[in-house]
Amino acid sequence: MILQKLKASVTQAGVISAEALAKEYGLTPDGVDAMMETWIKRGTIVRQCPCQDPADIHYRLAHHNEIHCLSMV
Repeated sequence: MILQKLKASVTQAGVISAEALAKEYGLTPDGVDAMMETWIKRGTIVRQCPCQDPADIHYRLAHHNEIHCLSMV
């Protein structure tokens, strides 16, 4: 399943960009972001977006004691 593969790639890389995941799996960065939303809502993966370039999205594993803030943009 693609969701498991995406999570495995994040686990292996530590931190990985949406662009890199898109290239690896033949998807668009928006498609990756939509699929990663499942893991983000479960608290498994964290999305990181720099203020300078909101399109430069990276993902990493969430820490077990980390507090999550979800924002609707």
